[in-house]
Amino acid sequence: FLEGAQPQVQVGLHSFATLPVFEQTRSGMRVTPLIPFDDELKTDLLKIDLLPGALSESGPHEPGVIEHVIMLEGALQLRLGDEWHTVSAGESLRFYADIPHAYANPGKTIVTLHNLIHYPRPADK
Repeated sequence: FLEGAQPQVQVGLHSFATLPVFEQTRSGMRVTPLIPFDDELKTDLLKIDLLPGALSESGPHEPGVIEHVIMLEGALQLRLGDEWHTVSAGESLRFYADIPHAYANPGKTIVTLHNLIHYPRPADK
């Protein structure tokens, strides 16, 4: 599954305990970086927890940004532009994030997901 030329990535071991957790108390979202931003690969890998009733809205990212949502627990309501999508545990969804989008948890239990964000290299734009 790894095709083509591979970038030269050095081995990096990271402890979640040493990485900052970002609490967005007003929106009910907690974001934990699983791996610090990788400038060579242009990626962020995050763990996101949404409390019951949470709603976190995001404006458009720059053109070419792609988000991968990998559901671990619960059912997420994801708004892409004006359309809502349900993504449940065991499912994933990929989208271009250059549109307004929102993450919502209308349920009664915490929703947990991994979010892989890919930012385009200057030559990719």
